[in-house]
This record gives sequence, structure tokens and C-alpha cells, in this order.
Amino acid sequence: MYEIYIDRWLLPLTPREIKISSKNKNDTITLIDDGEFNLMKKEGLKKITFEFVLPAYQYPFVNNTLGFKNPKEYIAKLERLKKKKMPFQFIVSRKYPTGKNYYNSNMKVSLEEYEIKDTVEEFMDVVVSVELKEYKDPRMTVLEKLEDEMGSYITMPRGITKIIDKVYTTKAGEFIWQIVRQQTGGL
Repeated sequence: MYEIYIDRWLLPLTPREIKISSKNKNDTITLIDDGEFNLMKKEGLKKITFEFVLPAYQYPFVNNTLGFKNPKEYIAKLERLKKKKMPFQFIVSRKYPTGKNYYNSNMKVSLEEYEIKDTVEEFMDVVVSVELKEYKDPRMTVLEKLEDEMGSYITMPRGITKIIDKVYTTKAGEFIWQIVRQQTGGL
């Protein structure tokens, strides 16, 4: 049994298949004597592709534990994710038929593209194909080990939470610490 979540939205029907492809960014270099050398590099971003059906009606086999939503709501959600240009969670929850957890996939992704198909075979249900790409935060977290007389400790850089693009012209007699306190609200 599978449950698929796109940005906390449970898909009403489980896709027949999900493809998660993972490629390395290796290069092949041709040597002087026409030999080849494989330059090994790190793994690239994973690509996830699948197709799912959005039912027009609340059939008995539809997973509606989080409430039934019509296809229009799911399509609007996909459009918002595309326009927002922000990563979101993609979760595949796998369970044994007994209900015991098997294993889960949980990763941040971006919505690369989606395609909506209306077909006669599906009547009023809508078929959607999506392509997601794994998202990795570009800000590297570097841990730095510092040692002193008392022992060693690890420092971690603070993440940037807000960037303020502001210019302040100083006046005679002002100190930098006063300006910073005034502009940041006393922090």
C-alpha cells in the first residue's frame, strides 16, 4: 500500500508507478592515445516522474482520509506550486498489507512540469503527469571545530533568515552600534 503526498496533499489514487532516477555527473575524458578515462563526480539531483488520476467523483476506492477534493483543486494546487518557485515536500509512504510501515521516501522537490490529459476513457476524471526534481539547499552548512584550554566545541554558522536592502546615511556624532540597534529594533 502506498500513500503519496505532494506538499501535504494526499493524492486520491496511488499512481501505477513512480520513477525515481538518480544519475552521477561523471565525465568521460578522451586520452591522447584515444583511450578513455571516467572522471567520477558526485551524484546529481534525483528526478521523479509519475502519472496519477484525479477522480471527478468520490468513488469507494478513493483515498479520502484528508477529505475529498475535486480535480480543479488539485490542478490549482499544482499551478500555485509552479508559480511559487519554492521547494516542497514529496513523501511516499509504503506499508505492508498488514499496515506495518515498510519504508518511506521523503525529500524536498521542485515542480519542473506537469501535463493535464482529458481522455474519453477516463470519462470526467483527469489524468496528470508530473516531473519533480530533488531540491538541495545551496547554502552549505560547514561545521567548524574550535579548541581551547577547556576542550573543543563545534560552531555552526547561522542561516540567513532575512536580507534587508537598505541604505542609511550617518550623521555626526552617531555610533555604528547605535545605528544597528535602532535599525534592527534593538537586537
